[in-house]
Amino acid sequence: RDSRRHQRLARELSDHLSKDEQFGSSNKEAIKRWLDKWTPMCITAAHAMRPIFEIEGIEVVSFQESIDRVVSGQRKLLGELGLV
Repeated sequence: RDSRRHQRLARELSDHLSKDEQFGSSNKEAIKRWLDKWTPMCITAAHAMRPIFEIEGIEVVSFQESIDRVVSGQRKLLGELGLV
């Protein structure tokens, strides 16, 4: 599945950057700043897509179920990476 591959690559990149002997802690702080800046914008963009989930005749999970799953997955991954 594509999301598993993306998560694996994110883990590898995060580990590579945050475990660097010389720059690991500053890299980790830079990643946290990036997440603080971009996560709210991504959530806003996702909410703008909500109408797609409400097109009549198309059976999908609800927008709320989808966004909850994505946000939960992100929190879990960031926790495992020590970024929250």
